[in-house]
Amino acid sequence: MTTTTTNAGSASVTNTGTTLPTLYYVYDALCGWCFGMSPGIVSLRDSWQGRLNVEVLSGSMVLGARIGPATDMAKYIRGAHKRVEEMAGVKFGTAFLDGTLSNPDAIFNSIKPSQALTAAKQIRQDVAVSMAHTIQQAIYVEGQLPDVWATYEVIATKLGLNDDGQFLALAQSDAIVKATQAEFGQVQAWGVTGFPTLVLDFEDRLYLLSQGFSPAKSVSERIERVLSGQV
Repeated sequence: MTTTTTNAGSASVTNTGTTLPTLYYVYDALCGWCFGMSPGIVSLRDSWQGRLNVEVLSGSMVLGARIGPATDMAKYIRGAHKRVEEMAGVKFGTAFLDGTLSNPDAIFNSIKPSQALTAAKQIRQDVAVSMAHTIQQAIYVEGQLPDVWATYEVIATKLGLNDDGQFLALAQSDAIVKATQAEFGQVQAWGVTGFPTLVLDFEDRLYLLSQGFSPAKSVSERIERVLSGQV
């Protein structure tokens, strides 16, 4: 395997040995614009199947001093969510808007959903996009609490990742904690500070495709340009 520093900021990436280009979707489970982007990522995975790998990296948006009750962000989210709906065509659920945002026990914290995603990828790498999408559906549509482990146990079971009943033990293990922290570090090393961000790894070079929400069609066109040597 080789590591190269490329034109996506100060990023370095380890080539996984695959012959296919890799699209890195840098997201955070608690990012509303990532919720808007989520159906597009599913579409990109499906439309590029066999021609492109799609990997998901957690971005550590809500850590440290940012961790706190959802009620602290309720006014902002209720004012901003319509913009996401209009641009992305998604719909926030009333269980989130009227339930989670009014619940003082609902804590915004990126750690648990990030570890759950890392654990899912360890079990089956190809489930990453589905896991990230289902996590955001659970939070933003169904109103499931993001800082409760049971939320992720239900998701893992739904996706066939908890057949042995050990998903939560894995998600909370020291190995997954370390792997998740390493993923946060990789995102920071790339200089990514906003979510969602899309980076394409092609022929040992990184190409920044988008920062912030972008329609799947536009992203696909940018991928085509990179792969055809137009960038």
